[in-house]
Amino acid sequence: MIADYVGIPFTLHGTDRRGLDCWGLVRLYHLEQRGLALPSFGDRYGRELDLEERRQIAAIVRGESDDWQPVEAGTERRGDVVLFKMAGVESHLGIVVGEGRFLHARPGTDSCVESYKSPIWSRRVAGFWRR
Repeated sequence: MIADYVGIPFTLHGTDRRGLDCWGLVRLYHLEQRGLALPSFGDRYGRELDLEERRQIAAIVRGESDDWQPVEAGTERRGDVVLFKMAGVESHLGIVVGEGRFLHARPGTDSCVESYKSPIWSRRVAGFWRR
């Protein structure tokens, strides 16, 4: 259930229910709900990910790893990953939970569900991806 993932504290480089970041949330969801183990980038943790490392994570989701397929906007479904541009860089991820809503984690707030069709998020959507 999506409610099981709401309220997890944001922790930079976090990977479990004690605290996680947006990639950690995507990893946790895919492992628990789909049995898919995604790369952790754990060897890069312990410091803030730089711009190039954020691009590498975005590249995995964009399908440059051949494991992820792009999804046409309007056909996304629960469990797909939505990729956002932040400050012009594809660097934030969320999980589609249905009806134009997504689950995500970001600094300053616990994991939550918001609308990716809202004025704040709609202009930042870079695409949807499915694995």
